[in-house]
Amino acid sequence: MDTVLTPAAVDFSGQSLGRIAVDLPGATAVLRRLKLDFCCGGHVTLQEACAAKGLDLAAVRQELEELAQEAPEPQLSAPSGELIEHILTRYHEVHRVQLPELIRMAR
Repeated sequence: MDTVLTPAAVDFSGQSLGRIAVDLPGATAVLRRLKLDFCCGGHVTLQEACAAKGLDLAAVRQELEELAQEAPEPQLSAPSGELIEHILTRYHEVHRVQLPELIRMAR
């Protein structure tokens, strides 16, 4: 069974494409661009999919790992200005970037 991905311990090679698509924001755009089927073929691991398509696994992993890098969570005692900046940067801006891909997937 797949485990939920966390930025602290990311090894995408053995993860299924479906799990990566579900757990990693922005991954669907990368997988779609590389023509890796994360829907019907979502049970296949990244390593298997890259081998089947002749893709460089290390390069694909690096691209996914870059997506997994998250902004550090603010401290609970942080000033309200820092919390607002964190919310705007971590959530609002990220969702604005991801929205076109989500719309494509919904069609």
